[in-house]
Amino acid sequence: MAVWVGDHNENNQVDGQLQVFGRFIDPSGSPTGNPFRISSPPYAHDLLVSTAVPRVAYSSTSDIYLVVWVSDRR
Repeated sequence: MAVWVGDHNENNQVDGQLQVFGRFIDPSGSPTGNPFRISSPPYAHDLLVSTAVPRVAYSSTSDIYLVVWVSDRR
């Protein structure tokens, strides 16, 4: 899985709201499926929330991904 911060301005998001997105990658390194949003959008009163530095970990034993990121949301 690849993760990144982006401003996709979709689903009525306000331009400039940075969110964490992801996309699965197959063993050969090719993307599979469509990109998807991982983080929740900021609340209307939190338009200046900063989201950055996403990281992903994978457990092959449990077949589970964990994505974390830094946010200044209170």
